[in-house]
Amino acid sequence: MERKFSFLVVLLLAVFLTVGLAHDSHAVLQAVGPVDPLNGFPQWYQDTTGLQLQPCFDQVNCALLAAPGFDPAAPIIFPTNFPDEIFYWSAGNDFLGLGPAGTGRSVLVLALEGAFNTAVVQGDQMTFSRVQVGPTDGLVPGASYTFDHPFGSFTGTADATGVVARFRDEWGCAPLPPVLLCDFSLALGVGAVVQTVGPFLKQLTPAPPAGFIGDGGLLPNATMEPGPNGDFFRITGPNVGGVGVNTVTTNTNWAITGQVFGLLPRFQDVPLNHPFFTQINAVANAGITGGCSAGPPPLYCPDAPITRKQMAVFMETSMGVLTPPACAGNVFNDVSPLTVTAAECGFIEDFAAKGITGGCGNGNFCPNDTVTRAQMAVFIEAALGVTPAPACAGNRFGDVNAALQGAAFCGFIEDFSLRGITGGCQVGPPALYCPSNPVTRGEMAVFLVAAPNPPLAP
Repeated sequence: MERKFSFLVVLLLAVFLTVGLAHDSHAVLQAVGPVDPLNGFPQWYQDTTGLQLQPCFDQVNCALLAAPGFDPAAPIIFPTNFPDEIFYWSAGNDFLGLGPAGTGRSVLVLALEGAFNTAVVQGDQMTFSRVQVGPTDGLVPGASYTFDHPFGSFTGTADATGVVARFRDEWGCAPLPPVLLCDFSLALGVGAVVQTVGPFLKQLTPAPPAGFIGDGGLLPNATMEPGPNGDFFRITGPNVGGVGVNTVTTNTNWAITGQVFGLLPRFQDVPLNHPFFTQINAVANAGITGGCSAGPPPLYCPDAPITRKQMAVFMETSMGVLTPPACAGNVFNDVSPLTVTAAECGFIEDFAAKGITGGCGNGNFCPNDTVTRAQMAVFIEAALGVTPAPACAGNRFGDVNAALQGAAFCGFIEDFSLRGITGGCQVGPPALYCPSNPVTRGEMAVFLVAAPNPPLAP
């Protein structure tokens, strides 16, 4: 097994390797799931779209290969039959026939990986993102070449033999058993000083198998959705594609792997093709909601308007308050174990104690009233610590301005949109927010996943 990191820094908690003269870094991932007691790795990683990917263990679509101590055709059991390297996500591409003589090659590898520092044993697990190109050979000695990929680029110079050395950026953690375990959140890339991956880019054509975002490179000419820097692998430099050809580009032949966490739909009324399937499964997998009915069959009721008491529970659990505080029953006139459940009462009172809501007026909370899109913007902005209200420009949405909603509501709604949590209800022109429309349970899941904090606390 190839060791993944070349050197360790402060307490072996953050590790990175950079080879190349220049590079740009881009997006990061958003959240990491709980550790799976069966293998010691996180159950999932989540990107900024709410997509959660688990370790890819499917023998076919994950392109698992046999290795000493691991038989992909046999049941995967840790540690007796377990791969020494696993992938939450990967995307690869390569060029053949590079350089003036047409003999060179360059391989691109983008991935979020799990591996072991020394051996397949408990406590030795680590995770990290990888951006790797090359080595690239067959080029013009001494010439400079730029390599562009979906998450960034780097520039390197060919040596006297026409080889640009392998470029590799890795960011994550390595353990030091038995003293230190891996901090799996480091692989998210927050604060990274090197190129990392995120969001997870999916195979577009041909359509991947259900439950996967790629087919593992089984079919040729696969295309992928664009990343922050595009959907291509491109090399630019003297005679890179042959004499007089200074640019080569491909946006096909991608080999992509990724297995969606929670492969089967959790709710009968939220099938795989539901527009909010990813976000609803994300909030359910995070323990934020069990749906609107435990069933059988379990239901989520994605189109039902969300009530103020439901909103309080969603928001509290998304901020990590999974067990409601004791219900006092004297914070609001209409909130007590007689009007709502004891759990809802505790969540609502804690919600108010955080300063996120002062109720609906006259000492009441109005637990059964529906929440409008304007109110939801204020609730989430308050949870993000946005106070006082930002200034109202009045020109972002055709139906939002100080005259219609008041300066405070207008400022919160505009900031809510500027943070990328919503683009409104209509693109336009004119763009509309629909501030008086009720928020559905499906939209609530979308808002929570898109919010930078609280983002589904791991």
